[in-house]
Amino acid sequence: MKAPPIIQKEAIDSGTGWAKLSLELLPEYAGDYIFISGWTGDAKPEVVFDGPIWDNLPAVKNNHVFRNDGRGFVYSDPISLEAQFKFVVDSLTKN
Repeated sequence: MKAPPIIQKEAIDSGTGWAKLSLELLPEYAGDYIFISGWTGDAKPEVVFDGPIWDNLPAVKNNHVFRNDGRGFVYSDPISLEAQFKFVVDSLTKN
Protein backbone atom coordinates (compact mmCIF):
# COMPACT_ATOMS: atom_id res chain seq x y z
CA MET A 1 0.00 0.00 0.00
CA LYS A 2 1.55 3.22 -1.17
CA ALA A 3 0.39 6.70 -0.20
CA PRO A 4 -0.87 8.99 -2.96
CA PRO A 5 1.95 11.38 -3.98
CA ILE A 6 0.28 14.42 -2.38
CA ILE A 7 -0.04 12.56 0.95
CA GLN A 8 3.58 11.46 0.72
CA LYS A 9 4.66 15.08 0.24
CA GLU A 10 2.26 16.99 2.50
CA ALA A 11 1.79 14.58 5.43
CA ILE A 12 4.63 12.04 5.44
CA ASP A 13 7.74 13.77 4.08
CA SER A 14 6.83 16.99 5.89
CA GLY A 15 6.87 15.10 9.20
CA THR A 16 3.49 16.47 10.31
CA GLY A 17 1.55 13.21 9.85
CA TRP A 18 -1.52 15.08 8.63
CA ALA A 19 -2.62 17.67 6.10
CA LYS A 20 -5.42 20.22 6.04
CA LEU A 21 -7.39 20.22 2.79
CA SER A 22 -10.60 21.42 1.25
CA LEU A 23 -13.36 19.02 0.31
CA GLU A 24 -12.69 19.70 -3.37
CA LEU A 25 -9.14 18.34 -2.97
CA LEU A 26 -10.26 15.12 -1.26
CA PRO A 27 -10.05 13.00 -4.46
CA GLU A 28 -6.35 13.91 -4.77
CA TYR A 29 -5.65 12.81 -1.19
CA ALA A 30 -7.85 9.72 -0.96
CA GLY A 31 -6.19 6.35 -1.29
CA ASP A 32 -7.58 2.97 -2.23
CA TYR A 33 -8.52 2.48 1.44
CA ILE A 34 -9.75 5.13 3.85
CA PHE A 35 -9.67 4.90 7.64
CA ILE A 36 -11.80 7.42 9.51
CA SER A 37 -11.48 8.35 13.17
CA GLY A 38 -13.50 10.74 15.28
CA TRP A 39 -14.91 13.90 13.75
CA THR A 40 -13.74 17.32 14.92
CA GLY A 41 -14.27 20.83 13.70
CA ASP A 42 -17.21 23.08 13.05
CA ALA A 43 -18.53 21.39 9.92
CA LYS A 44 -21.01 18.55 10.18
CA PRO A 45 -19.87 15.12 8.89
CA GLU A 46 -22.76 15.12 6.42
CA VAL A 47 -21.00 17.90 4.50
CA VAL A 48 -18.41 15.30 3.47
CA PHE A 49 -20.21 11.96 3.67
CA ASP A 50 -23.49 12.91 1.99
CA GLY A 51 -22.16 14.47 -1.19
CA PRO A 52 -21.05 13.55 -4.70
CA ILE A 53 -17.33 14.08 -4.03
CA TRP A 54 -17.38 11.42 -1.30
CA ASP A 55 -19.69 9.08 -3.21
CA ASN A 56 -17.37 9.08 -6.24
CA LEU A 57 -14.19 8.14 -4.40
CA PRO A 58 -12.94 4.69 -5.47
CA ALA A 59 -12.53 3.61 -1.83
CA VAL A 60 -16.18 4.46 -1.15
CA LYS A 61 -17.40 2.73 -4.32
CA ASN A 62 -15.40 -0.40 -3.42
CA ASN A 63 -16.54 -0.45 0.23
CA HIS A 64 -12.98 0.21 1.43
CA VAL A 65 -13.86 2.77 4.11
CA PHE A 66 -13.31 1.77 7.72
CA ARG A 67 -14.48 3.76 10.74
CA ASN A 68 -13.20 3.51 14.27
CA ASP A 69 -14.32 5.39 17.34
CA GLY A 70 -11.06 7.33 17.52
CA ARG A 71 -10.46 6.70 21.23
CA GLY A 72 -8.38 3.60 20.59
CA PHE A 73 -6.10 5.47 18.21
CA VAL A 74 -5.11 8.27 20.59
CA TYR A 75 -2.51 6.36 22.56
CA SER A 76 0.77 4.79 21.43
CA ASP A 77 1.48 2.33 24.23
CA PRO A 78 2.10 -1.33 23.27
CA ILE A 79 -1.41 -2.52 24.14
CA SER A 80 -3.06 0.30 22.18
CA LEU A 81 -0.75 -0.21 19.20
CA GLU A 82 -1.58 -3.92 19.15
CA ALA A 83 -5.31 -3.14 19.13
CA GLN A 84 -4.82 -0.55 16.37
CA PHE A 85 -2.86 -3.05 14.30
CA LYS A 86 -5.56 -5.68 14.81
CA PHE A 87 -8.26 -3.23 13.69
CA VAL A 88 -6.35 -2.38 10.51
CA VAL A 89 -5.55 -6.02 9.67
CA ASP A 90 -9.11 -7.17 10.39
CA SER A 91 -10.51 -4.33 8.27
CA LEU A 92 -8.28 -5.12 5.30
CA THR A 93 -8.74 -8.89 5.43
CA LYS A 94 -12.49 -9.15 6.02
CA ASN A 95 -14.46 -10.61 3.09
